[in-house]
Order: sequence, then C-alpha cells, then structure tokens
Amino acid sequence: MSIGSPLSLEGTVSNGIISSIRELKDENRRLFQTTAPISPGSSGGALLNMGGELIGITTAEMVGGQNLNFAVPNNVVRPLLSGSSPRKLADKPNVKETASGRVVQRLGEVTSIAFASFGQTRAALIVREKLINRLVKSDRLNVVDDPSQADAVLNGVVTENAYGIVSTATFRLDTQGGHVLWSGESLARDWGSASSHVAEKIANDLLSSIEKDSKRKK
Repeated sequence: MSIGSPLSLEGTVSNGIISSIRELKDENRRLFQTTAPISPGSSGGALLNMGGELIGITTAEMVGGQNLNFAVPNNVVRPLLSGSSPRKLADKPNVKETASGRVVQRLGEVTSIAFASFGQTRAALIVREKLINRLVKSDRLNVVDDPSQADAVLNGVVTENAYGIVSTATFRLDTQGGHVLWSGESLARDWGSASSHVAEKIANDLLSSIEKDSKRKK
C-alpha cells in the first residue's frame, strides 16, 4: 500500500504488489518496483506491507511507462534520518584506507569527498549541482569525481512536489569502508529558491560539523 498526497490530495491510498527489486541505470541504489500508483506529489510517502509495516519511501514513477513506480527500501533511508549530529566511529581494524593511504575514522579527518547520485528527478539533479558548486568554493573540502580517490562519499535522497520543486532532502556521508560519519536533512522553504536553500543549508551544516569535529580531542 502507498500513502501520499498527489496534487495535494492528502491521505490518498493505493495498493499493488512489489513486482521487482531493480538497480536502475545511473542509480547507485536498489529500488522497489511496485504497481501501487505513485502520482506526482506522492514522493516521500510511505510504502507499507499488508501488516502495516513501513518497507519503503515512494520516490518516482517512470515517465512514458504505465504504472511503473519506484520506492527506496526502508533500510536505505533509515540511517539518513538518525540525526544531524556527527558520530565518532568505533575503532575497527578493517576500516578501508583511501587512495592516499590515510585511514579516515572521524568526520574531522575528511578533506576530500565525492558525490553519489541523488536520483534522476529534476529536483535531485539541481540540488546535487548546487551542493557541489557550494562545496567546491569552500577551503575545507576538495571535491573529486572518482569516489575511490575521496575520503568519504556523500549520498542523498531528494523528494520533489507536484511541480517538480524539491520539498525534502536527506543526506549521509560515508567512509570508503561504509561507516557513517555524518547525516543531515533539510526541508525546503516556501519562498525563494528551494534548491538553493537546501544546498546552502546542507553545505553549511556539513562544513560546520567537520570543523567542530576536527577541533575535538582524539
């Protein structure tokens, strides 16, 4: 079952089946393909099983297809909602080294990052571009194209409203070894450029968290 607010029709419920688990082209994450209709404005809604358990967050429909809808699995989204406070990594011997040979165990040790795909919606592409441009201008981080050359990778999920404008966004910064260093989220404001506001807030929160953690005693 899918619950959303397509075209501002709050509490709209539709049902269907999970027809496949797919890795779509240009996506770096697995998605549920479902026949439960997801209309514009439903993105960010709940996808439930018949026991009422949350299994995913509705994300997109395939343009040009008929009832081809997609949702991000719950276990992918959950870590992004855990809070925006930086978390110190537990000491583990299997933390993967970067290409430079450094072992990154704390947020404050990150000096270079790469960007994963935030999705292929217009809102996701715009937020990603503006966030990259914002961080490129900072003196604190070096933005690289190749994830294998970065200390950490920024992942994100961006949802848009019925007009194709970003509504919410959640992000997570992971080390090469898959350890979560930081997570953050932003709600778009209802005036000005929503994408610029989200990108600026996330960039400021991330840079501020890195700076604070770098000053902490090891």
